[in-house]
Amino acid sequence: MQSPKTVKYSDGERVLPTSKMTRERRNFVLQKLKKQIPIAAQQRKETIKRNARYCKLCIIDAFNGRLSNGLANNSPEFNPSKSQWEYNLFCLNTSEYLYNAVLIACSINTMSIFFEANQCSNVWFERLFQLSIISVFLFDIALKIGYEGLSEYFSKDWQIVYATVTILMALDCVFHGCLYYTNPFRPVQGVLRARAGRRFFDVLKKMLPTMIHKMSPIFFFIVVLMVFSCLEFDDRIEEFKSTFYASYNWFFLVFTNDTFDRILPDKVFSHLSYLLVFFPSIYIGQRFLLSLIIGDTYDTFRQFVKKQVQSERLKEIKGLTKAFSAIDDLKDGVISYLTFKECLHQLYPGTSDEVIALYYELISGGSNTGISVLQFLNLRSVLSFKLSLITEKTALTPVNDAVMPLILLFNRLYAKIQFPLPRVVRKDFIPRAQEMMKYLDSANVLHFANELDIFLLVFSLLDYQLITFSNWLTITPCLLVSGFYLFEFLVRLVANDGYLHRIHPSDGLNLVDVLFIGGAAGRWFLFVLAFCYGLQEDSVLAVFCEQPWLQALHPTVLLYLSKASLGVVSIGGGVGATLSFRKLKLLCRGMRCMRIANLNDDLKILSSAMIDIMPAILETFTLTFVMTYIFGLLGHLLFGGVLQEWDTPLNSVIKAQQLTYMVNYLSSMEVAMELLNPLVVAVYFLVYLVISLAVSNIALSIIIDLHANVLDDKSSKEREGQRNKLQIVFDKIVEQARTRQVFTGSKSGHTLNFNHVRMSHYQSSNVRQFVAGGKNSGLQLEDIKACSKFSNINLVAFYKQEHRNMKDLNWEVAFLKAVESTKLFVRKDFKPDEVIIESDQPAQHIYLLTSGTVAVFRNQMRERAVLSPTNF
Repeated sequence: MQSPKTVKYSDGERVLPTSKMTRERRNFVLQKLKKQIPIAAQQRKETIKRNARYCKLCIIDAFNGRLSNGLANNSPEFNPSKSQWEYNLFCLNTSEYLYNAVLIACSINTMSIFFEANQCSNVWFERLFQLSIISVFLFDIALKIGYEGLSEYFSKDWQIVYATVTILMALDCVFHGCLYYTNPFRPVQGVLRARAGRRFFDVLKKMLPTMIHKMSPIFFFIVVLMVFSCLEFDDRIEEFKSTFYASYNWFFLVFTNDTFDRILPDKVFSHLSYLLVFFPSIYIGQRFLLSLIIGDTYDTFRQFVKKQVQSERLKEIKGLTKAFSAIDDLKDGVISYLTFKECLHQLYPGTSDEVIALYYELISGGSNTGISVLQFLNLRSVLSFKLSLITEKTALTPVNDAVMPLILLFNRLYAKIQFPLPRVVRKDFIPRAQEMMKYLDSANVLHFANELDIFLLVFSLLDYQLITFSNWLTITPCLLVSGFYLFEFLVRLVANDGYLHRIHPSDGLNLVDVLFIGGAAGRWFLFVLAFCYGLQEDSVLAVFCEQPWLQALHPTVLLYLSKASLGVVSIGGGVGATLSFRKLKLLCRGMRCMRIANLNDDLKILSSAMIDIMPAILETFTLTFVMTYIFGLLGHLLFGGVLQEWDTPLNSVIKAQQLTYMVNYLSSMEVAMELLNPLVVAVYFLVYLVISLAVSNIALSIIIDLHANVLDDKSSKEREGQRNKLQIVFDKIVEQARTRQVFTGSKSGHTLNFNHVRMSHYQSSNVRQFVAGGKNSGLQLEDIKACSKFSNINLVAFYKQEHRNMKDLNWEVAFLKAVESTKLFVRKDFKPDEVIIESDQPAQHIYLLTSGTVAVFRNQMRERAVLSPTNF
């Protein structure tokens, strides 16, 4: 019990009341604390879970480019003004199922035009099919209007176009009986619904005025060339003497190379003006100025894409700032490990604690204070490192459960296959065969044989008769190459003691090996078949089958199949499949030549780079095809009734593709101008020329640059460097996670095991990121200011404080040097594996580690951490 305390004041002294703490009161307080602390802890846990759920919605919105109208704002749990019905509509409209359904419906609707009649038929199935496609688009529009409202929906340009095209399609189908006048707009819904297509054409729309402005120099040059050439040369060409519109031949010469035969007839080759004026003008105009304009077009496209990517990046940062504010309810700009763990559990359910611990080390940089708001803004970059936990127990599906035992049984039986070798062969020929294989590999004999095989195949020399012994034996290059491959197989078999599975590469068979083995074995099989049955080049192999379902196929399908190499023909009332002996040989030879992909390292790198950029190729091809499709079917509507080359949708799209490649451009335009309104035709061809020139060259430039960039990254030295860097990062974060577990984990807690965690860095196939310049730039003060209204702290002040702290990163080294200079501590060296201090011993000294490393163990040496001199 405390004695009373006297305190002096200005007006005198006062005695403070004493607080009596009896045993009963102490027990009462302890009981209250014991009761309230678990309740408070549970409430805190529920608060963290609720905040993590809202944070999850904000992160998903940020990664999908939604800020003001996303999952977080439409959730009735966090926005009472929204109903559960509106939230369900939003979830359904933004779901992958509806998105894929719209894309599939649009793709089917786009491609089905090639199988439809030129005019609307009265078949009810066709009309029902088109109405069902349109109903998918109408359902998509209705869902979005349901939670956005009409005014909000029609405030965006792409949604106005989406709804307008869909309504026009519905009206066309109802009043015309089918889709006819709106055929050119069939791909529009898919392009607008897909974010990549919408972004591409949005950039194209913005850059067209700039591109046209940059094309002014070449137009000026063309005008000068047109006037001078018409005055000087048109009278010398019989075709141009009485025409007043011949000048455009010079215009299209620069752009399309399509008028050389007209402007350079044989009878005017001797004119000196052509040599002095025509060649320099065309060379400078076409080779230099046109290339310059094309380069400027791609640079303009790159600038607009960069602005678009920066705008989307800023939008993502705002969304992540909003997400961080949701879980930072203490408003100190830092979240703890437990909060981050709950956030990741909500974002990716089922994520293991080991993976979360490593992600925490990645995003926090090993900090002991937690994850700051600035570090949290790099969440996408951190999650691009794929961390996976490899468990010993593999999940088996019913199919795998039935198939895997058969595969394992086959592998065991295959491993036991051994061709019996005589004792003499085992004793004398196995060492020689092994030496022979080493020689074949070191002297690049296999590489040379495969290149020779390709050379003979390209120039059709494989069947050249070298020596003819009799009617049944003729020596050809194909027989010699096949004999060499058989010799190689026998040498490999002897060198591996007759075991068949040992002749393969150590890393197992890949697709190229399978193709090579199949081609080499198939060619020998055809040799035997030709020898036994006397087959010639024009022999046809027929496989007869009587299948009612095959005979009941539509005649159109049978027609397409009969045009293929493997055709369907009628044989005695049944159906048979035929394949010529010559094409079978060509197939086997082609498969055999695939081996070069394994022997040539440069080809390996090239093939790997091509595979990596395949998504970019498909994306750019799709966008150029959409452009060709729209203009092709628009040409079908304009010219289909009078011109045969535009009479069907398929012919129209093919013709548009030819115009993209500048094939017969001028002749097609002139024929259309003679039969239709010249002004309409000129506008159509000129607009298509400009747009196709821009789109095709942009697509080609993207693919070339991306392939060159990927090819550089695929070099063996670059790949090895990337693997080493990734391994260094992984080892560092694992060591940091183990250290944190040792010093913060409880003795009875769960022990994290990082031995089964694997790390790989995900390379994005987003073409726009590459066009915009690759990696994102660091956070700037302007970005932080733009995100301030979404933060619950003074973000600008926090940003400046973090930058000041970054200047003091080496304070540990400076501190250790200062301690050593004071000589207040006794230097002591420890031997390897020497125990410095054990657990539960009284603390008598303080140790500062200046060099080397120290291991710390917990939980009966199950947990281990390694400390360096900069760890305190």
